[in-house]
Amino acid sequence: MDVTRFLWLTFNFPIALIAIVALIVHKMERRRRFAVRCTVCILVILGTALGWNFINEFSGLRGLFAWDTSQCFLLFALTVAATMCCFCCDFWSALFAGTAGYCLQHIAFNIYRVITLSVRAAGADVSRAADYLTLTACYIAVFVAFYFLILRRTLRINQNVTVDNKLQVVVSTLVLFLTVYLYKLVFPVARETDNVIITVGINLFAMIACLLGLFMEFGLYATKAMEGERDLAQRLLHEERDQYLKEKATRDMINIKCHDLKYQLAAIESKLNASEFSEIKKAVDIYDSTVKTGNDALDVVLTGRRLLCQGRDIDLTCVANGAAVSFMSDTDIYSLFGNAIDNAIEAVSMLPREKRYIGVNVCEKGHNTFVHFENFYVGRLVFKNGLPETTKDDKAYHGFGLKSIRSIVEKYRGTCVVEAEKGMFVIDLIIPNPDAFLAV
Repeated sequence: MDVTRFLWLTFNFPIALIAIVALIVHKMERRRRFAVRCTVCILVILGTALGWNFINEFSGLRGLFAWDTSQCFLLFALTVAATMCCFCCDFWSALFAGTAGYCLQHIAFNIYRVITLSVRAAGADVSRAADYLTLTACYIAVFVAFYFLILRRTLRINQNVTVDNKLQVVVSTLVLFLTVYLYKLVFPVARETDNVIITVGINLFAMIACLLGLFMEFGLYATKAMEGERDLAQRLLHEERDQYLKEKATRDMINIKCHDLKYQLAAIESKLNASEFSEIKKAVDIYDSTVKTGNDALDVVLTGRRLLCQGRDIDLTCVANGAAVSFMSDTDIYSLFGNAIDNAIEAVSMLPREKRYIGVNVCEKGHNTFVHFENFYVGRLVFKNGLPETTKDDKAYHGFGLKSIRSIVEKYRGTCVVEAEKGMFVIDLIIPNPDAFLAV
């Protein structure tokens, strides 16, 4: 018995499958005694493969269709069970990872088959060492490409790879099983014909079928994630609308009370000493902090944020022509300016006093409305698709502020430009004014 070849035939499939599934689930929450669980599971999988191949070697069962197919499916099932044993996930998430891992293993293996068949058809002799290295290189190339093209983006959305659509996983698994079944049934027959074109065609078909399975899993998963992000954005927008109405009502009530108090204070000024009068007047002067831009919604959001900035010792400088955004809905104005200033407040709150500055400018030039936000910041920002990624750990529920701003601007066919350079963070918005075009 050739020991090297025996060990290679025994372990190349389960090790490749374990490696890619581990890559898919590596950010999941781990169960207690993870190292022990992981070691035991790997030993069980590899031990099963070793025992199966010993039976193959001495029983003459190797090459039998049902026997070889059962081995692959058994190792797949053990890998799914091992995932559930080692990580805090349900059956469907483990099946999702196992199916994706088996699809990738099968894709890499068929790429290796196409390469070696093509080389041999050209008359070249492939040594055993070159054969082993070629398969290993195919595994590494496919797994690395999968990680950077698909998996990394998926893990940003959901590190636990949770699955909502169980039918999606079932169909993908059935596609995989049917592909492997047909491959093991047809490939030996095609190889006996010694027709390279037919054999390579079978390998290409298997690759395409597995790619389809991957698309069904991760393509639909990405669609589901986008739908969840959209629903979350809509919910946040609804909450912002409710918050706007509450702030507006509160501001109106405060304005009325402060206005009345000023008259009452003037009437009793002579009965109070200077210190008492100064303290009361200071409390009533909150009325004077109300921003007047000519747009009620803009007044509400700027007044509320100015009071918040005063409490945090932040300078909020605002030069705004409210009429320039009069064509926008009140909710959009509140959401756009509220998100921009809230992000700025969060950024400058960590800075020394002299850099706690936020600038807002709103003006109209020609048929366009120009909105400019600026604030100091510290740290390194990573931009993706023109927007900086959130620095918070929970990326699934943060980072919607700037996305919301851009979405609102695009709703009015405007342009959003975000820049960060030399410690200054800038948002520039250019929004065409439809009212100005109608007037022309």
